[in-house]
Amino acid sequence: MVESRFIKVRRGVVALVALVAVLLALTPFGRRLGGTIAAPFAALGHRVGGLVRWLMPGAPSEEDELGKLKGEVVALQAQLAEVAELREENARLRREAALEPHSGWRGIVAEIVARDPERWEEKLRINRGSADGVKEGAVVLVGGEVLGRVFRCERHSAEVVTVVAPECRFGAKLEGSDAVGVLTGGDGGFKVDYLPRDLAVKEGQTILTSDKGGGMPAGLPVGRIVPDPNDGRLFHTIASSRCMVRGVPYVPFAHSRFVTVLVPDSLR
Repeated sequence: MVESRFIKVRRGVVALVALVAVLLALTPFGRRLGGTIAAPFAALGHRVGGLVRWLMPGAPSEEDELGKLKGEVVALQAQLAEVAELREENARLRREAALEPHSGWRGIVAEIVARDPERWEEKLRINRGSADGVKEGAVVLVGGEVLGRVFRCERHSAEVVTVVAPECRFGAKLEGSDAVGVLTGGDGGFKVDYLPRDLAVKEGQTILTSDKGGGMPAGLPVGRIVPDPNDGRLFHTIASSRCMVRGVPYVPFAHSRFVTVLVPDSLR
């Protein structure tokens, strides 16, 4: 009975001390008091550490321990950065896979695995090929916007040319018009030629794909009209019979990682 009372009293004292310690820690005075109380113990620990290193010369020093801890912190930071990058890649892949399908077409999600060092923004390779249903000439998208076309197709990979590559050509039209021209890459951007000479053109107007000639659905955004960098003109009239405009793509090539290749649904 007495022992039980003693245990209860001891628990009460411990709880009271803990409560006082917490309350003190929440006040500037308490933190200063805690530092004052802890200082002798810290100094004692430092002296004990020095004694241990004197008795055991091979024991690691405080500098060594600090360096080791810093290295562990750097390693943990690198791991956290890697996890964040993987999460972002996963989110991008999910966005590509969740694109609304175009009627009569299906998307094949692929990863960019290589780029041409001499033509960094013009040629790249993806990790899907004919065995996955990819076909030459198929349009390649990033986030629903046109990156380019499949130029060469192998069994398990394919070469893609972007819309700024001279090899990339397809039918295109301007937003708000049914007039169709021919888009060709080059000079860091692309041009759309063979448009009607009297076509209304404005800076920033969106350039879309056309289904004329096959190979891709109509209405996919490619880029926007910009003035000619050489003379500042928004359009050129050629041979008094047709109009040509210049454009820049919407897709940021340097930051693209995953793509969607659109192929006819009948090729399943």
